[in-house]
Amino acid sequence: MRYIRNVLERWNLFDYAKFEDAIVHVMEQSLKKYRDIHDDLYIVSLDCCGEMSSMGLIANTKAYLAEQTDMSTEDHWYYKYCEEEWCIFDTFEKISFEMYDYMQKMHVSDVDKFDNHRNNIIAACKKALCRLVVSPFYQEYATILLTFNIREYLEQEERIALFELFNGKTMAATEYAEHIEDFV
Repeated sequence: MRYIRNVLERWNLFDYAKFEDAIVHVMEQSLKKYRDIHDDLYIVSLDCCGEMSSMGLIANTKAYLAEQTDMSTEDHWYYKYCEEEWCIFDTFEKISFEMYDYMQKMHVSDVDKFDNHRNNIIAACKKALCRLVVSPFYQEYATILLTFNIREYLEQEERIALFELFNGKTMAATEYAEHIEDFV
């Protein structure tokens, strides 16, 4: 009986601090890899699916943006800031497996438990991005904009606040806020 209780307790635990550390580590590896391949990388989004079962990065390059649109077109901001239109997508395999595995074990029939888990995942993602931004590693990549996305979950105001938190009060943050209705 004690063994079963221990197994159930482990299934109900998700190590959010370990999860946060893993995100920072994988983002550093991914940024290095992307920059080695694309010298015109301008934006990277930490992307989490709404079911909390996978995570990855979506990124875009200036060249790809120029292929899709230019400043004179009506849909420029859509292609510039909408993650679904970007050219690079990379799933964090190990992190996604752990998220998916936990969700399967949790049997998401308890809405409150799921909401609590989702809120903890979101908090860990925000902390990971904040840690990345202030890290010595990121200083070499500081020209790359960072954002966070959970499809169909974050409201416009929160997206704007997060974009500014990760990138500072810059011209890009102003532009992002002014045109958010064009891409969300």
